[in-house]
Amino acid sequence: MNRSIETNTLRAWALALKERLGFKRAAVTLARKLAVIVHTMLKPHPAAINFASNA
Repeated sequence: MNRSIETNTLRAWALALKERLGFKRAAVTLARKLAVIVHTMLKPHPAAINFASNA
């Protein structure tokens, strides 16, 4: 949360959370949010599977 100098919505959200909850809880919450995003990106999407099998 502290090393990046670029401003984006995820960073702003995490910094606001850090001010509200403290560093440790904000870090865990950010890690969980990123894990959910990565899991959503990696899990197979049924529409993509059907599209690939129809080709």
